[in-house]
Amino acid sequence: EYYESLQSNGSNVVLTDTTSIDFLKNEQDYEDILHIILPMIGDITNE
Repeated sequence: EYYESLQSNGSNVVLTDTTSIDFLKNEQDYEDILHIILPMIGDITNE
């Protein structure tokens, strides 16, 4: 319900099941999520 309220409000939201994702041991999991959210947050810069 919270997800739908954010989405209908015009917010950029992603609903993802992360129960089987391991960002520390599996770099591919990290890369997959990063590719989903990068368009929402913009490019990564080292500032």
